[in-house]
Amino acid sequence: MTAPTLAPLPVSSEEFQDPTTAIAFAVECLEDFEIGPFLMDWRARRGLECWLQHVISVRAEVAGFYSDDTGSPSGFGAGSAITRLLEATRFIKSQARDMPLGISIAFLAAAICGFDPRRPGGDAMTLEELAKRVDVSPTTMSQHLRYLGPGYRKGTPGLGLVETARHPDNGRKKIVFLTAKGRDLIAKVDRLLAGPG
Repeated sequence: MTAPTLAPLPVSSEEFQDPTTAIAFAVECLEDFEIGPFLMDWRARRGLECWLQHVISVRAEVAGFYSDDTGSPSGFGAGSAITRLLEATRFIKSQARDMPLGISIAFLAAAICGFDPRRPGGDAMTLEELAKRVDVSPTTMSQHLRYLGPGYRKGTPGLGLVETARHPDNGRKKIVFLTAKGRDLIAKVDRLLAGPG
């Protein structure tokens, strides 16, 4: 894994007087949740030096992870497996920035334990069994799967990564499986976790 390529920073907060520079800084250098507060400060012309220093300090911390000649993260004694796990988790969260860890776990569980309708003779694990496998209530698992699937609130679309269907032997129960989008995501995550080679 190589060190990330970072957008250039303004030399000083004075450059923020140019709206194009300010917007580019917000979009390319800040997290999504920071953009709104930054733009409010920019409009009021206050605290801009603090924003610049904040990004500089975050970048210095990130650079500490990529301190050797190979460009591989080496900070805090993290091994390559832990680094790959972090990258895989971040990749899953790229589907939705506000995705809680529990929902990421539900997605991984569906990938590992879910029923693949294309595989003849596969065991169909019910929603209840999947919930038990990851130690959450069936109600919680159902909510997680709605978030990962078609939608978790009326009018709020889900991520389209999983689907549920009636159990082939018990119509009162549901089985879980990945959509094509979910299978594509889990294949990428699997490659990340496998590492080079």
